[in-house]
Amino acid sequence: MADINPVPRFQASLETRLLTEMLLSAQVGQTVTFSDMSAKVGYPVGGGDPHLQSAKHRAFNDKGAVFDSVRGVGYKRLNDSEIVSDATRDRERVGKAAKRAIKKLATVNYSTLPEAERLKHNVEMTILNAQASLAKRKTAGLIEAKVNQSSEALTLAKTIEALK
Repeated sequence: MADINPVPRFQASLETRLLTEMLLSAQVGQTVTFSDMSAKVGYPVGGGDPHLQSAKHRAFNDKGAVFDSVRGVGYKRLNDSEIVSDATRDRERVGKAAKRAIKKLATVNYSTLPEAERLKHNVEMTILNAQASLAKRKTAGLIEAKVNQSSEALTLAKTIEALK
């Protein structure tokens, strides 16, 4: 008897599998070039290629391999120090995205919103303000001082305490 609710079985494309293999075979510090990837899959591969993006996600999710783009060249497998630096850039991007979202929310005519949407507006504004504040360099400095004392990452409660 056939399964009534079969579980979908996703199968990555051949291109994605080939690119994933290339990325996973890269040593830390090695750059996998767009030209090598293009030769492997038989069509021009660039940074926005969906098969390449899927391959990067698979390499990260399956093996923890982290890559960063080398403009116009390919993707470099990062070492631990580079991953930490990359996280700093990610934090700064989050802060900029939060500031843009805050500006969007600020354009809303709050008084015309129904009560449920006012609540949602206030929740989103609160969270985005916290994200924008936490992403600032000055805030990172305050947190760094507290982390220096404990030599470990802070819990949320300890982070809030450090910012008082």
